[in-house]
Amino acid sequence: MGKYKMIFSAGLVISFLGSLPPGLLNIAVLQVSDEKGFVPALSYAAGATLAEMTTVRIVLSGMKWFNSRRRFFSVLEWLTAFVLVLFAGVCFLAAWSMQDLAKIIPQSFLPPFLTGLLFSLLNPVHFPFWLGWSGFVFSKGSLKRDTQHYNWFIAGIGLGAMGGFLVYITGGAYLFDIIHQYQYILNGVFGIILLLAAVLHIRRMVKIPLYI
Repeated sequence: MGKYKMIFSAGLVISFLGSLPPGLLNIAVLQVSDEKGFVPALSYAAGATLAEMTTVRIVLSGMKWFNSRRRFFSVLEWLTAFVLVLFAGVCFLAAWSMQDLAKIIPQSFLPPFLTGLLFSLLNPVHFPFWLGWSGFVFSKGSLKRDTQHYNWFIAGIGLGAMGGFLVYITGGAYLFDIIHQYQYILNGVFGIILLLAAVLHIRRMVKIPLYI
C-alpha cells in the first residue's frame, strides 16, 4: 500500500503545484466564480479536472507511442509555446487597452461543467506537461506500467488539480478585489510571467544556453 501512497502523493503534488500559476483555466474559473457563484465554479473545475485526468490516462497508455513519435511531440511542444505567447499577448493587450482581463477571455454559453471540460481538452499544455512529468516519474522507478499504479497516480492528479482550482475559487472574492483595483498592473505581470515561461520552454526545446 505504501507504494500506491507514494505514487498518489507524486501525482497530487505535481498537479497541485502545476495548477497554481495563472493561466486561461484559472482566470476562467475566477470569472465563473465571480459571475455565477461557488457551485458553478466547482462544476467548471470538475469538468476541467476530468479532462486533465483523461489526458493523463491517454498519455500513460500511449507513452511508448508518443516517445517514438518525436515529431508529433515536437509539434505539441511548439503548440504549447505558441499558446503561452498568445495568452501573454492577450494579457499585454488587456493591460495596454486598460480592460479587465476577464472581458478579453471569450464567454461560453455551455454549462460550467462542459465549459471546463472543453477548455481543458483544448489546452495543448496538458500533453507535453504530463508526458514530461510521467516520463520523469517512470525514470525514478516510482511509477510502474500497471493499471493500479496508473489509477492511483491519476487519482492524485485529480485531487491536486481540484485543490489548485479551489485555491482560486475560495480566494475568488479577494483575488477579484485585487484584480479590480490593480487589474492593469496584474495583467502586465501575468503577461511577463507567461512570456518568461514561453521563453524558458522554447529554450529547453532548442537547448539554447542561458547566461544570466
